[in-house]
Amino acid sequence: MYTQSGNFFKNINYTDLKKDFTQLKFDDIQRMKSAYSIRIYNMLVCELKQNRQSLRINLSVLQNILEVPREYKHFNQKVLKQTAKDINGKSHIILLEIKTHKTGRKVTELEFIFDYKNNDRCIREEKVL
Repeated sequence: MYTQSGNFFKNINYTDLKKDFTQLKFDDIQRMKSAYSIRIYNMLVCELKQNRQSLRINLSVLQNILEVPREYKHFNQKVLKQTAKDINGKSHIILLEIKTHKTGRKVTELEFIFDYKNNDRCIREEKVL
């Protein structure tokens, strides 16, 4: 579509955009200390919205997404443990376990096992959206 001045514009229905993006609860992410926690939380909520309770991801891919150093020991202590603490204490989901998968002696994949803290609340939230 064009305006009278010849500029192109598109009529966008912003309410339709809700279904294409994950909505995060501001109260949940506001209290998180780490930006890494917020980014991982976002990934987990995306999976929950698709009725999945686990996320398996290559360690290198996750480190690239989060833009953190490649050393696993530092990553585990500074990122994963803080993320688990933030998500479990300050959000509506619970991170039950972070499994490591190895190739030889090297950790190559992580698997996050998670769920809603209260499934009744989950049902109510889905009805509201």
